[in-house]
Amino acid sequence: MRATSPVIVGRDEEIGLLSSALDAVQRRSGRALFLVGEAGIGKSRLVGECAYRAYGLGMPVLRGRATSTGLVVPFRPLAEALASRFRAAGTPTDPELAPYHPALARLVPEWRRAGSPGYPETVVELAEALLRLLSVLGREAGCAILLEDLHDCDTETVAVVEYVIDNLADLPILFLGTLRPEPGAALDLVRSAERRQAATVRELSPLDDAQLRALTGACLEAGPREIPEAVHRRLAGRAAGNPYLLEVLLADLLDTGRLRRADGAWEAVEQPGDSIPSDIVRSWARRLERLDEPVRDLLLASATLGSQFSVTVLQTVTGFEDRALFTHLRSAVEAGVIAPDGAAPDRYTFRHSLTAEALISSLVPAERASLARRAAAAIEQSGEPLDEDGRQLVASLQLAAGDRAGAARQFAEAGRRMLASGAHGSAVVLLERAHPLAAEADRAAVAESLAVARAEGGDLDGALALADALPPVPARSEAAARRGQIHIDLAWAAVMAERTAEAALQVEAARVLLGPAPSPGRRAALVVVDGYLALLPGLPGHGRPFRDPVETEQAVQKAAETAEAEGLPVVACQAWQLLALLRREEGFDAADAALERMLSISTEHSLPVWRVEALVRLGANAFMRTGDASRLLSARAAATDLGALLLTRTVDGLLAMNAVLCARWEEAQEIIDRSAEASARVGDLSAHRYLLLAGATMAAHRGRRRDMDRALAAFRRAGASSRCWCRCGRGSAGRSGRCWRRTGSGRRPVSTRRWPGNWTTRATTT
Repeated sequence: MRATSPVIVGRDEEIGLLSSALDAVQRRSGRALFLVGEAGIGKSRLVGECAYRAYGLGMPVLRGRATSTGLVVPFRPLAEALASRFRAAGTPTDPELAPYHPALARLVPEWRRAGSPGYPETVVELAEALLRLLSVLGREAGCAILLEDLHDCDTETVAVVEYVIDNLADLPILFLGTLRPEPGAALDLVRSAERRQAATVRELSPLDDAQLRALTGACLEAGPREIPEAVHRRLAGRAAGNPYLLEVLLADLLDTGRLRRADGAWEAVEQPGDSIPSDIVRSWARRLERLDEPVRDLLLASATLGSQFSVTVLQTVTGFEDRALFTHLRSAVEAGVIAPDGAAPDRYTFRHSLTAEALISSLVPAERASLARRAAAAIEQSGEPLDEDGRQLVASLQLAAGDRAGAARQFAEAGRRMLASGAHGSAVVLLERAHPLAAEADRAAVAESLAVARAEGGDLDGALALADALPPVPARSEAAARRGQIHIDLAWAAVMAERTAEAALQVEAARVLLGPAPSPGRRAALVVVDGYLALLPGLPGHGRPFRDPVETEQAVQKAAETAEAEGLPVVACQAWQLLALLRREEGFDAADAALERMLSISTEHSLPVWRVEALVRLGANAFMRTGDASRLLSARAAATDLGALLLTRTVDGLLAMNAVLCARWEEAQEIIDRSAEASARVGDLSAHRYLLLAGATMAAHRGRRRDMDRALAAFRRAGASSRCWCRCGRGSAGRSGRCWRRTGSGRRPVSTRRWPGNWTTRATTT
């Protein structure tokens, strides 16, 4: 028998908080709330209440949860939340969302285009696109996005959540998240958001004695005083204020007949030798015993796969035919143990994550390990290729079966695939799981991959420290060649971070390992890194590339040709981009020739980021040379089509300045209004400053001294403190203002074009 309360007990303050937040969202005042509490404390019931009230106000509701299976699935809660809305209402067709479709395609399958290479969007770009989507959905009545079990979510989702809650104050959006108070990235985010007052955090405490009595009465449809005192004492003592545990223990009393209704009243029935279960594990063991054996076996196999499981995988593990499988699944649903997962038709979920844990804990350790071992073997031998999720599941099963080395291999391979797909944070998590589990012979390779993942994820210091701790390898061996490539990758990451000394040290380490005659491809990669190092300021005590400019250009030219011949298109694009930078001194024609080659290679090899980078640089050169913005507009369209929002904002700065200098004031203002705030929000300060500079220049051209001063003040507040930027800002805008005062308001001044001096000095990598 199921014993579930139809009402929420003991959470009046939290419900009032949710109601106030929904009211604020209707007034276009965004709110972020987090509910923190142990498993079973009532977080999901409050989320359901919030969804019910939001629906009643006409709000779109997006609801998702992190997987509690231990799998690392980037952005899963967000994808599930969007799917929960779009499955019923369809995807929005608002034209203003079109530029954000590529960035959101990872979350919305309907916006993916067949045959189009995906853009490895940054987390910031995806978060900004999500914020725009939520704003559009909430335009009329507000909207609510509800994410549960954030303690189990991936680091990419945590980063998106942080961005959203930091930027929703003036938007019609309610964000509600739940998590357990377990150490991790999600709890760190919640504490930080609470300190900076970006979110309201409510920690759910256990129910007190009176509330537990009221909850029992609600489950039994009886008044609190109708509950037998002995039953109340037993339930209160075992449940410890946890509503879910109370409901499970109460169901056990009802199923065993130790609590029954007689003559219109509830009475406790003592059964000698059969006491109330001592804990939740024994309670679920009892319930299992009362189920048919095939249903019991199915539930144990399901619990081995986690609190959420795929029907396809379950069938592989159990071997049940379709008819028997679905018959047993229906029996388990009717028993109140599992339910269909609304997020995916092929998945089921246990009513609570504690249920799966309790079922597994009811087995003796040897039986538990045997079940996990059989499940892992069945999945591996099914003949179906394993994706990242499948590898993680097999790894978890192998770990439960005691096969640490096998689990490490699966975690490491899943991590490397995540790294290749651009999910750096998730790659780090998986590789960190693999590292301590790996056999001695595999541990160094795992550490090498982990170092690259940390570097590409932004933790260069952690990557370098890990690389320094790697065990030595024989010089000029296969292991040395692999290690040398790791140092080249780390050197490139250091160059992109403009950390000259660290980059030089990594190059030197690679040279030592690769010896005097590295493979042509690796030699080319080293030359390219050396060439970029030549553009960065050196540090005392550390060597810099020793070539003069002519020698550097010749070496990079040869490296570009070698990379093409060796089938290394990314290295070739890096080299041609560097040649464009080096040849700018010779004029635009020489630089454009290198960029055209970069464009050709990136197009041929389906490297979308490098292709758009080439288009933007070619457009910028044409723009600076002739003032013709047509090619720049084409580059912007390509960047928008790809979802490269950061590149789009950079182009907008140039287009805004062009409109200013051509006296197209309305066009310039429209671009600045569209992009200035967004560029600041995503942390693209270079584009943001240039847009502010365009605004200051426009004010000067129009003779509006106060507006110019305000724009320049904002420009300086945005971090434009270097002399180069300040001269550019005061020079362009100031001269325009002086010219206006001399010519009078009836005549348009003429100004010399000025462009951001560092436009082509920063390289981009995939």
